[in-house]
Amino acid sequence: MRSGLFICPLCSHELLATPDGRCLRCAPGHSFDIARQGYVSLLSGSSRRPTGDTAAMTRSRASFLASGLYSPIADALAALVKDQCGSGPSAPPQTAARPLMADLGGGTGWYSSYLLDRLPEFDGVLLDASVAAAKIAARAHPRLSVATADLWQSIPLPDSSCAVTLVVFAPRNPTEIARVLTPGGVCLVVTPQADHLRELRDTFPMLGIDPHKEQRLTEQFADFDSEPAQAVRRQTTFTADDLVSVMSMGPSAFHTSPEAIAALATGHGPMDVTVSVLIHRFVRALPDPAKNQAA
Repeated sequence: MRSGLFICPLCSHELLATPDGRCLRCAPGHSFDIARQGYVSLLSGSSRRPTGDTAAMTRSRASFLASGLYSPIADALAALVKDQCGSGPSAPPQTAARPLMADLGGGTGWYSSYLLDRLPEFDGVLLDASVAAAKIAARAHPRLSVATADLWQSIPLPDSSCAVTLVVFAPRNPTEIARVLTPGGVCLVVTPQADHLRELRDTFPMLGIDPHKEQRLTEQFADFDSEPAQAVRRQTTFTADDLVSVMSMGPSAFHTSPEAIAALATGHGPMDVTVSVLIHRFVRALPDPAKNQAA
């Protein structure tokens, strides 16, 4: 785990490892345990209650992502990070530490690990509310630090500490994202298009896609500089096991039992399925020199 990476979710002071390495502690004395799996729990107060994906959903997500069916999404993300941070005004600052990529609501760490393998100049940090996901993510990559956290309340990272933030099929907190991004840093947000997994939605009782999602996203990130979104669209083949996993890993799993999902998928694989997403690019604006001079 990268030293001095996290801040206290209660007082915002820097968290440092205790001499025995069993917890992180801030100067005022708030302490957070490091689990034996290697992640730190930064959930506090009412957020200590287990939230996020269940253990069963997490296992399904890990199984599905391991199939590589979403690799085109990860490839596009890696290319965008290289393009956005490789040169120009949005390049990460040259400091002693590696530039940081934060995967917010990053689940099992599959996307983080995929990108870190292709971006050796970056370190990664993953934050998620799910304890079950954090246990898997903590083993996903040697340059990935992992914590459980309530991202609706705050992102427990220092101001201007991240060159890149990722939000892949996860909730968004734009105010906190702006705070943790460096000036010129980029937030990449992946959202499903209307035809994403269309064949599954036509066949199985899965939750629909909000038709106003894109409008709400634009409104949420109104204070950022936006760049054209990139579409990733593929027709790919899902096996029967893939069908079970993809239905078991998402919100629909809260409403349908594993046995019912398995029964629904019986006899339907393999199936050609549309994978269709948009990758939105939101950039934290650089300081205005004219305003600085006026001040």
